[in-house]
Amino acid sequence: MNIWLLLITACSTFALDRVTKYWAFNALSHESITVFPGFNFILSWNKGVSWNFLTPDTTLGFWLLTGFIVALITGLAVMFFKHVQQKMASIFETMLLAGALSNLFDRFYYGAVLDFIQWHVKDWYWPTFNVADAAIVCGVVGIVLKNWRE
Repeated sequence: MNIWLLLITACSTFALDRVTKYWAFNALSHESITVFPGFNFILSWNKGVSWNFLTPDTTLGFWLLTGFIVALITGLAVMFFKHVQQKMASIFETMLLAGALSNLFDRFYYGAVLDFIQWHVKDWYWPTFNVADAAIVCGVVGIVLKNWRE
């Protein structure tokens, strides 16, 4: 995989998430926006991992969870850079890492991850998410499908 393509993917994924979160933080602090029935923008804070799973109740719990996430991202980054050196890195790994780093930035800057995209069908709501979460999910699905195919 071309290193420039990976770099552009990483930077654009990270930047798109940062810009959309900046917009959400400023535009949604006092109100939500209904784009169309079933799709809203609403400000939400996630102190846990995916979909507020493992949300800590204490400051110590927050830092233990954040430390675990840092260790996980560090492992992913080491694996990614080994794949880059071996010319085996993929767009999917790049998206996953860039999304994870942007959400990690939120944890340190805000103390929680800013989520703002909400889908629902009648009274059933998909957990609120952000662009980084979408990149992480696309990255994981792509990696699984790539490995399954091979």
